Amino acid sequence: MPKEKDPHHGEKPKRRRRGAPAALILLLLLVIIIALLIIFKPFGGNGFGLGGNDGSSGDGQSSSVSDSVPESDSSQPSVAVIKIDGNDIFLDGEQCENAAALKEKITVIANTKDYELDHSAAIKSTYDEVKQVLSELENALNITVNYNE
Repeated sequence: MPKEKDPHHGEKPKRRRRGAPAALILLLLLVIIIALLIIFKPFGGNGFGLGGNDGSSGDGQSSSVSDSVPESDSSQPSVAVIKIDGNDIFLDGEQCENAAALKEKITVIANTKDYELDHSAAIKSTYDEVKQVLSELENALNITVNYNE
């Protein structure tokens, strides 16, 4: 008598996918880590629940400490950016009509001693005018200009 064939012979046994729960656990762990980084801000900021500088934490010491620290350190020089875009001249984002107007603005803000010139999109004649004005002001006002040449 011939042998009867097993009806399940030749079929692959069904397996449970073990990768899905592991991937889900890794995804959940990644989300938790990102949430903790956002909440506690380890790379700067005050973090969550550590009190703010607005004095709303109720701690009298934190507001007195923030009041005694100056907001801007005057010992660090500020750098003003002069940008030439075509024929347009800008000083810290404000447009100047021409090189003479730039000279007036720089003379008015005498507390700024360092300037940086961005002339990547400048027309040569405008660049030459601005460079001449800046070299005059370097001598007259004792300022420093980085011409980026």
